[in-house]
Amino acid sequence: RSFVACLTELEPRLMVRTVTKHRRSFASGDVVGEWTEVAVAETGATAVSIAVESADPDALRQVLAGTGLGRWPNRDYGAWLRAADDGDRD
Repeated sequence: RSFVACLTELEPRLMVRTVTKHRRSFASGDVVGEWTEVAVAETGATAVSIAVESADPDALRQVLAGTGLGRWPNRDYGAWLRAADDGDRD
């Protein structure tokens, strides 16, 4: 049996999807980040995410303000996958 078959047997509500992911990492001073593009094979849904993090809250706030990233909501990846299954690709 496959790994996925074992998991779905343990948790029948498990949503199995083929997801491809491309990542690019970057750093600026004390802030590190990652640009990620994902695609779901079963639905054709795609998304781009940008994550930034820093141990220095002021440096992080400065990057968020300077790039405009602070205006975007933080979305839950699992919620996005479920929405993509329902046809909501925003």
